[in-house]
Amino acid sequence: MGKSPDNYAIENLLNDVEKLLSGIGDVDEIDEMLAEKVDDKTIELRQEDMEGLERSLGLKIDGHTEIRVSKDDMLVTADFIPPSNGGEPVELEYVEELLASQEIKYGINWDAVKEAVLKCNEEMVQVTGIIVARGKKPVDEIQEHLVIEENLMEEKPGIEPENLRVDYKELSSFVMVKKGDVLAKLIPKKEGVLGSTVRGEAITYKKAEIRKVKPLKNVIREGDSVVAGCDGIFKYDSPNFWVNEVLVIQKDVDYRTGHIKFPGDIVIYGEIMDGFKVNCRGTLFCKKTLDASEVVCKDDLVVDRGIIGRKKGTVKAGGRIRACEKITWNFSYQLMEQWCNSIEAKYRVFLD
Repeated sequence: MGKSPDNYAIENLLNDVEKLLSGIGDVDEIDEMLAEKVDDKTIELRQEDMEGLERSLGLKIDGHTEIRVSKDDMLVTADFIPPSNGGEPVELEYVEELLASQEIKYGINWDAVKEAVLKCNEEMVQVTGIIVARGKKPVDEIQEHLVIEENLMEEKPGIEPENLRVDYKELSSFVMVKKGDVLAKLIPKKEGVLGSTVRGEAITYKKAEIRKVKPLKNVIREGDSVVAGCDGIFKYDSPNFWVNEVLVIQKDVDYRTGHIKFPGDIVIYGEIMDGFKVNCRGTLFCKKTLDASEVVCKDDLVVDRGIIGRKKGTVKAGGRIRACEKITWNFSYQLMEQWCNSIEAKYRVFLD
């Protein structure tokens, strides 16, 4: 028995409905897939749009709070939105529950929260970007160590005598110290302190990296200080520091060194240039020429290549003066002019 035209029409209608419903099902699946890929910012914008729509329609909206936790769990910020059209205000208990639901328990600034809630409810304005909780960074452990006095480590000014008013002869590139001067201070050990995230999770501390220094010769430990054991020149060659009783100058005494005044022995491998003064309380040994502007030493003066006198030059020694290895005379002579008794005999000795 065949179907009537009406039955065919009904059957076709049912098939069309099934296809339509099937299509709608596919659309729902697509929406679900898209919804999973929508970022948080888009969701916030949609929520704001919905709130704006609700307000425009005159719907009742309660006050509420939105919180954001940083990725490292060290900072929590919040926005406080006021009620509208007779909605309930933001309650402090509600904010407490909201923070508790996110397990925020450390570093909460309740004063900031209360102030934001009060302003939001009384002035009916949004209060945004309020820091409501902050974590604590750990404090590194510091081991006991010595720190050299800053004035001993300061760099000396560069020597640029041209067009300068400063008399660089009066400046010295050496750091002179006296017996008992403090060279370094002992910094006691400082225990580390654990940090914490806003969720109360402990953050371990580390051991701080410090520049260690080690005292060597002619230094003495006195309580929490390290002092010079004698007069001399302070020397530092990481990580060691010491006091050298013998001042060794590898180059000339000139604008790079300035005048030299040293409490011990001095060894100069270069020349003492004209116009520069050298004063030592020990023996002075000069490998090259000495321009006798003003040279004073408490003990012997030894000059390999002779002494050149000047009109106002002065050379004084508490011991013997020896030039060109073979010429020796007593310091008490007021005036002496003599040729060096050497093979080349070209160095002149003249004392004023």
